[in-house]
Amino acid sequence: MELLIPGLALVALMVWASTRIKRTAADAFAPETVETAEFSIKKPEGWLSIAVPKLPFEAYTKDYAPPPNEEIRLGTASVEVSKDGPDKAAAAAVDGANIVDELREKVGDVHYRVFTLNRSKDDLELLELVKLAEQNGKVYTFRIKSLAEPAADFRRDMEGMLDSFELK
Repeated sequence: MELLIPGLALVALMVWASTRIKRTAADAFAPETVETAEFSIKKPEGWLSIAVPKLPFEAYTKDYAPPPNEEIRLGTASVEVSKDGPDKAAAAAVDGANIVDELREKVGDVHYRVFTLNRSKDDLELLELVKLAEQNGKVYTFRIKSLAEPAADFRRDMEGMLDSFELK
């Protein structure tokens, strides 16, 4: 009997902690707007932005690709910043890929170039969505990658995230 009360208290504490951890993990994959001093991105549900990225922004999906590629994330996203000119950055972004579509747009004072690319890497066919923007002598390259031919709803999420990328 002496151990029953502390045992029940320990079990209750473990259940509370487990529930709290699950809720926190689920919140990490919830949709959110990621804002920095230079840009903003609306991250859709199912994507996790890395807390300590090597680049200004990095994210990946909770889900993995279907077999036989189950060790690969369904999607990844990143923002790279360089001091190269926009033409050099565009050439680097599309190097070795097949350009499916290219679009130029202007939002406010910022000019954007958007590419849809097909790329082969290690016997995998990949889809890349790339958005380039230049401001204050810096070129921002926002890149989203997935396996080729993603599901329609996942493709919409990728395109929505790409469209939401804006410089401040």
